[in-house]
Amino acid sequence: MFVLNEVRFILVITIIWILIRLFFARIHKPDVKRELMLLLVYICIIVVFHFTMAGSTVCLTDPELHRFAPKLNLKAFNFLTDRYDGWQRNIIGNFAMFIPVGFVWPLVFRKLNTYVKAVGACFLYTLVIEILQIFLYERTSDVDDLILNTAGAAIGAGIWFLIKKSRPDDR
Repeated sequence: MFVLNEVRFILVITIIWILIRLFFARIHKPDVKRELMLLLVYICIIVVFHFTMAGSTVCLTDPELHRFAPKLNLKAFNFLTDRYDGWQRNIIGNFAMFIPVGFVWPLVFRKLNTYVKAVGACFLYTLVIEILQIFLYERTSDVDDLILNTAGAAIGAGIWFLIKKSRPDDR
């Protein structure tokens, strides 16, 4: 068992990010505008990590039961009946956290050139997060998070594609 220390994780991710960007800078001439756009992706990754995994304990076994004990909620919209302290903040947070992701990813990644592709990529991203949370002792993988995160990303992507459509150079 070990705790995902946020500072260490961000440091490791930052070093990996810099090494990848330096590698690509050797292959292709660096484009400052592109690098700044990719920095937005990096910021999205760090913010999502902060709210979904930071400070959690990675645990493959339950210390009391001595076996793997994932916490899963596969019942959709469980929050409608299962109220707990902070449930409203959790709903709004899951939704709002992915609006920027839904906006930034199609802005930065040319292959996410349709609304469906952008939302699909964000869905896969949040699915990976929920799968990873299975191994975090204090976290619960929740289908509601998957739904709310994807809905937030869909709003962000919708905003991006409306802006893109309204620009004269994209008609």
